[in-house]
Amino acid sequence: ETSPCTVCSTKRKRNLHSLHFSSPERFSGESGDCRPFISQCELHFEFNAAAFSSDRAKIVFIISHLTGLARSCATAELSRRSAVCDSLPEFIKIFTQIFQSTSLGRETAKALVSLRQGKKSVSDYAVEFRTIAADSGWNQPALIDAFLNGLSETLKDHMASINLPADLEAVINFASKIDKRLHEHQKPRLHFSSNSPSAKRMRQRRMKEGRCIYFAQLGHFLASCLVSFASKPAPISSPPAAP
Repeated sequence: ETSPCTVCSTKRKRNLHSLHFSSPERFSGESGDCRPFISQCELHFEFNAAAFSSDRAKIVFIISHLTGLARSCATAELSRRSAVCDSLPEFIKIFTQIFQSTSLGRETAKALVSLRQGKKSVSDYAVEFRTIAADSGWNQPALIDAFLNGLSETLKDHMASINLPADLEAVINFASKIDKRLHEHQKPRLHFSSNSPSAKRMRQRRMKEGRCIYFAQLGHFLASCLVSFASKPAPISSPPAAP
């Protein structure tokens, strides 16, 4: 008797193999980077195994999605029944030697060093950074330095005073929290008028309760606030302890 787990596993595999992928974008060889094209083809082979039962069938599929010089070179090998066209690993090896002209290490390093947060949130910047870093082969300290270097000047200032962890993901998480906090504090703030009795009473009450006079948060005082005001008022010390 077939167990429920086996049935579920079989159904999952059947569903995966019935996935429909759009055809790979045609590759001419002009970009100098054949990796994305080969990866798209390999996805087709993996999830449509029944349609690609032999290496030759896979190679013919690849060639059918080539254009320009890449198509001419591959078609010539296929026409003369080259042994290369009977082995997918060998075909990809030769194909890559011919049409992969960009140096991954050099291009990745250049992209990491030049990447900047700009006006993006730290979360969006981190997505781009992780994508590029995946092919870099850099160690954690190097990746952390590159990530910090690309942050906005405001965030760099805040991160500089923190004892950072030695893990990139932890650093990204730290930067994201500070970024969110800064955005929260950019919301309209209360402005107190020295001539307003109600404002004075509110100010005194918040100070007595140990709250920030601007944000009303407990234990949050202006002197230690993350926000840099355009014109900082005199620092306010912690309220005296209750007798």
